[in-house]
Amino acid sequence: MTNNAPRTLFLAVRDHYANGVRLLASLLHEHGYEADLLMFKEFSMALPPPMTEKEWELCETAVREYAPALIGVSLTSIPVVDEPRFFAMLRRAAPGSLIVCGGFGPTFEPERFLKAGADYVVCGEGEGAMLDLVRALATGDDIRKIQNMAWLDGNDLQKNPLRPLEDLRNTPPFLSGDEHIMLIENNELRHVDPMLTQRGLYPICSSRGCVGRCTYCSGGNWLSLYRQAHGHIKRYRVRPVEKVLEECEQAKAKGASYLLFLDEYFVRPEEEFFYFFREYKRRVGLPFGLMVHTAFLDKSEERFRAFFEAGIHDVEIGVQSASRHVAHDIFHRKVSTELQLRTINRLHRHWVSSSVDFITGHVLESEQDLLDTAAFIKELPFDPAWPARTSISVFNLSLLPGAPLGSLFPELRTRSMPQKEKEFRQRILDLRHILKDDDEFFSIYANKALRAEPHLLGTVFRETFARLYADFWRATLRRLEGKEVFFWGAGHEYQMHKHWFRHTRPRAMLLDVPSPLHEIDGLPVMHPDEALRDADETPIIMFTQTPGVIATKVLRRYPGYTDLLSCHHASYRTLFLA
Repeated sequence: MTNNAPRTLFLAVRDHYANGVRLLASLLHEHGYEADLLMFKEFSMALPPPMTEKEWELCETAVREYAPALIGVSLTSIPVVDEPRFFAMLRRAAPGSLIVCGGFGPTFEPERFLKAGADYVVCGEGEGAMLDLVRALATGDDIRKIQNMAWLDGNDLQKNPLRPLEDLRNTPPFLSGDEHIMLIENNELRHVDPMLTQRGLYPICSSRGCVGRCTYCSGGNWLSLYRQAHGHIKRYRVRPVEKVLEECEQAKAKGASYLLFLDEYFVRPEEEFFYFFREYKRRVGLPFGLMVHTAFLDKSEERFRAFFEAGIHDVEIGVQSASRHVAHDIFHRKVSTELQLRTINRLHRHWVSSSVDFITGHVLESEQDLLDTAAFIKELPFDPAWPARTSISVFNLSLLPGAPLGSLFPELRTRSMPQKEKEFRQRILDLRHILKDDDEFFSIYANKALRAEPHLLGTVFRETFARLYADFWRATLRRLEGKEVFFWGAGHEYQMHKHWFRHTRPRAMLLDVPSPLHEIDGLPVMHPDEALRDADETPIIMFTQTPGVIATKVLRRYPGYTDLLSCHHASYRTLFLA
């Protein structure tokens, strides 16, 4: 490390992905500076439990013992912590430290964070500013001359100009592993990377920006900030493909078993797209997840096949609203719902797990707009045996700082949909995904008692799912009675559920990992390549909680195989029903 260099501690609050500060910590290491990362609670899609008093104490102690000269805090626009208490805690723990905030929230609301207790805010992309800041602390140079910095002079906000955006070819890999990462969770502080060590996941970004122009997103105004300062800049910037592949290889060498691309979309020119996924399959070969741009992926079967063959495991797709009025006129999203549905169905057939996002609960959404979205959701595929195969997430609209929506529709700032109506809309859309029967659905939709007490829809959902799950297996077991089947997986799920299939005729136990056993429960143990080379459509019962891993292995090698069944104790937990 550089002599006399200040120690930097980055704090990610309710965010174990922490891609921004992972990158900044890695950048400081690359330049010889000491930097560690403290994650104060993990990110949660559900309504998160509050920090406990023990966890507050652990955070304060960790900061005090680290004794940083600089504390870099990653916070969002949406409040995720008691901000006055948080900054007061940092002041007690490290009274001589400089506290700096960055990210979307601080960039668009610098005064909020400065008044809460930060010394400075880094606006925009922070790599250059953080390097300059650490150097200034080491040399005693004037921090207020650094570009991208904002601070309060009395009650007046002062902001320096933004520096030009940097070329992404020099972006270092994210910080990962246990050496420089601490996590506070479940009333414990551990030196552990909750992504790589605990889950085998490695987060990676291959681009910045977005090809979309959605009005509810802060990204458009982030771009406007730079265009005001520097004129035309690219809406979507990419890292060189080779750099991304090298980072993927390094992640695999560190022990990653899954790569999570945090890009808004993975969009590349045709030749580059095929090259990346061909080389990824050859050089990396790990399952991965990312956000899909359906229009880009739908252009050709070759495009989809390259994507699938490379190892895609799960995707996120933003539909947001299936009402043409809301999608086109309010959210400024021009992708057709027909195209989105076609892509989702294709992913479902290929056993790629899809999470489909929707936004509801705002005064611009009429009852008919809601019903249009419900009609689309009815058409989404649903597998009771593996609900994650195609699932949905329903969110209430939030007016994010810098998002154009608030300026385009000022009534969103002055009028709000009643909270119970918001909750009803979220829950009724969740229900529509699993409940395809129109008569039953609309009788629930019209029930005034459920609209008045929408939390009761949670019970309706759970009871409906349990019924559908039981109906599915009753029908499936009748279909399989007396038929030959393959079993895949001999672990806990097999031991729990094998009795269901006592009236079938199992041919073999398929295992694609070495096993000392030649037979299990009287069944010959076979490698799938040996058993499936004829691809005769013998049903495969997959005893696992991650059936997509098995199913995609089969479908990549035997594209025509269709009779695949997931068997485990399935549950469908969503954001508002968990």
